[in-house]
Amino acid sequence: MSKVKIHFNEKPRLLVQEVSDGTGEGFYSDAKALSKAEFGSLFVKISEFGLFLKNSNNYRNNFLSTLYEGYDGKVVSKSIKGEKREPNLEDIPINVLAYSDPTLFKEDLKEIFQILMQTGLARRFTVSFKQPEKLKYTALTDEEERNFYKKAKNLGLELFRQFEILPKNSCFKLLPEAKELQNKYKSQLVDLYNEEEREMLKAEIMSREFKAVKLSCLFACLNHVNEQVINLNDMEQAISTVEYLSQDFKKFITYNPRKADMYDKVFEFFKNHLGEEFKTTELISKYYAEIGIGRDNFRRNFNDIIETVKEIASLNNYFLNIDGSKFKNGKAFSLVILDKKDLSPNVTEIKELFEADCRV
Repeated sequence: MSKVKIHFNEKPRLLVQEVSDGTGEGFYSDAKALSKAEFGSLFVKISEFGLFLKNSNNYRNNFLSTLYEGYDGKVVSKSIKGEKREPNLEDIPINVLAYSDPTLFKEDLKEIFQILMQTGLARRFTVSFKQPEKLKYTALTDEEERNFYKKAKNLGLELFRQFEILPKNSCFKLLPEAKELQNKYKSQLVDLYNEEEREMLKAEIMSREFKAVKLSCLFACLNHVNEQVINLNDMEQAISTVEYLSQDFKKFITYNPRKADMYDKVFEFFKNHLGEEFKTTELISKYYAEIGIGRDNFRRNFNDIIETVKEIASLNNYFLNIDGSKFKNGKAFSLVILDKKDLSPNVTEIKELFEADCRV
């Protein structure tokens, strides 16, 4: 029997179920306490990730950096002058759940988010995304609600029982047929990577194989906990899951929050001043209140708004004229009714192009 030394002068650090914020040093201390306990995992839950990034400071940036290493189960100690250097920790189970309003990531945090994804988050995180839609209310009776929570609790207990059977420090071996499928999947991902032009999607595509390997071990635990191998079925399930979840990341990258109200307000303003000309500075600084948009928001999203208003105008038989040569500083904008008579004889309408294409 091994002897365990107990230091009565050393107060044990309190282990908590969730961590939502902190410093890199604090995160290391939590991981150190966990490594001594030899059970459990660190669970980081950030309920407003967008605001977390928007209101970031040195402490939060340092905390976020620790999560990059944490993906590989490593928690690195900080080198501080004059203090005893603590050893780096390894094999620490770390889970992160971060969720937020997606609008922030497409506007205020667009550049920051792109940098984060390109420097490692796309490889380490699985992004789930659902476009905003109208809410539907389904009434549940008291009995139905109780049964729902009871069923959820039982499913959770069943999962935990499965993992409790697993011997400590178990290692699952990848069988040859599963390895062959992994190689085939990686080959497909390389082809997909070469066809993709967007950098963030390229990074996410090349991360799928590693995610599939990790998931295949999880499926192996659930499918046959006493047989410590990853078989063909485990790998198929993992790849299928990764491919299903990866659809969301592409949807999120190409998603543009609908600001129809804001765009329509600008379009209606031009309609009410048909043929009148406005400078950029006039629209932002003078007419923002009449339009019904906050000045800072209008200035920040001006180019995006104008591009969308141009599209709205063309769909409604109008034309938003933009003259960049009239004024020394800024452009001139005016809305006019688009009449087919005004079109050059060399111009073919898009509708006619489609019809011509169909006739070929």
